[in-house]
Amino acid sequence: MAETIARPSVEELAAAVGRLPALPATVRAVMDACDGQEADSRDVARLILSDQGLTANLLRLANSAAYGHRRRVSTVSDAVVIMGLSAVKSLAISGHTAQLLGRSLPGYEMQRGDLWRHSLSVAFLSRRLTGGGGAAAEEAFVAGLLHDVGKVVLSEALGDAFDELTHVAQSGRCSLSDSERDMLGFDHADLGARIAATWGFPERLVEVIGLHHRPEEAASAPDLAACVALADTVSHALAGGIGAGDIHHLADPGHLDALGLDEIGLSRLVAEMAPLLTTDPLAE
Repeated sequence: MAETIARPSVEELAAAVGRLPALPATVRAVMDACDGQEADSRDVARLILSDQGLTANLLRLANSAAYGHRRRVSTVSDAVVIMGLSAVKSLAISGHTAQLLGRSLPGYEMQRGDLWRHSLSVAFLSRRLTGGGGAAAEEAFVAGLLHDVGKVVLSEALGDAFDELTHVAQSGRCSLSDSERDMLGFDHADLGARIAATWGFPERLVEVIGLHHRPEEAASAPDLAACVALADTVSHALAGGIGAGDIHHLADPGHLDALGLDEIGLSRLVAEMAPLLTTDPLAE
């Protein structure tokens, strides 16, 4: 069975990655300004305000219940001052990726918007699992947001061949990512890492995206990889109708240990977050 699938070449995959929309100049400028050693909040605010769509999306995300800020963020200047540059950078990235991750992916049986909502759920959960503040939390947010971006490329590259991948996964009772690796030699996470590298994201973020199904292999950011892996598991479980009190049965004990969580702590966190993950802030 595995020999019949049409395996895309490296060139075909590189071309598919190249066809993805690049980070807009404004988003790249915001990222660079936030990361600069002499970052100036006024300069960052001016950059954001130069792009009407970016401004609107950033403020919607900043005020979403799942983001957790009690004070309403009414202006870009407020966002920069109240939330900090790390948060502003992650929200700018989010606003750009909404359209890309909002595509329908027939091979993964995802309708339009499904991947975006799942990605946003994993992003918010990853952020919360870190403790919910500072640069580390925002790094987790971006890693969670982009963890499945490789699915966009693989869905396009494989087309109808997904039926065979799905059949192999179901008949072998393995995950779809395992089936991807068995039949193709790589999976959507590997492609996601390549996309993140193409977009110029830090190496540790590239590693986490590439290893979110195998966080134990992460070398530079094992805790962050475990965070995204656990958030991914929780998000899928919630979407499948599993209650907060039962999700700990699905969690990898190693992921819990890496994050200093026990089963009770996870159940409480999921119960707190679950009601906040049902809406898309950009659709409001």
